[in-house]
Amino acid sequence: MIIFENLERLLYIADIYRRDGNYGKALDLILTVAHELAKPIDFSQVSGIIEDEKRYNHNHDPKTGKFTSAPSGAAGVENPAGNGIVKIKNSQLQNGLPLKGKPNSIVDKTDESGKTLQRRKYGADGMAIVDYDTTDHNRPDTHPTGAHKHIFDYSKKEVRGSNLPLSEEELKDNSDIIRRGDNYHD
Repeated sequence: MIIFENLERLLYIADIYRRDGNYGKALDLILTVAHELAKPIDFSQVSGIIEDEKRYNHNHDPKTGKFTSAPSGAAGVENPAGNGIVKIKNSQLQNGLPLKGKPNSIVDKTDESGKTLQRRKYGADGMAIVDYDTTDHNRPDTHPTGAHKHIFDYSKKEVRGSNLPLSEEELKDNSDIIRRGDNYHD
């Protein structure tokens, strides 16, 4: 997949060919750009998250144009990057959520009904710092708490750490998607 910045360069070059009268090469480049834009977005290849929140974010208020961090005004995680938590349907992702995203952002991977399956927080450098999985993945033997977290450590070969229980603060911060006695068990 050609990254979007490269598409802009291709259009610039196509314009140079057009001005020089080389319409064949100009058309070839324009068709290449059109072909790339028609492909589904592979979020793992794009630097940052393409924020098409209005289509996928169930917490978007179309009247105000603002996003909330939790449905119905419930307590939830505040997103320091602004605009609330980005919601992306799992079916829109080719390889899950990307390791690199918008700095200090929070992205929820949802099922088709809008239920959050995973929440990923990104650090100031845009790299994933923690995942909150909301289920035991039908493996209660390896995930005794049900919902759990994975901390990223980029100094290791497997950057996504093993499953860990949540702290009281994390349970409070993520109360919109993780609830003690419902999908989290001490």
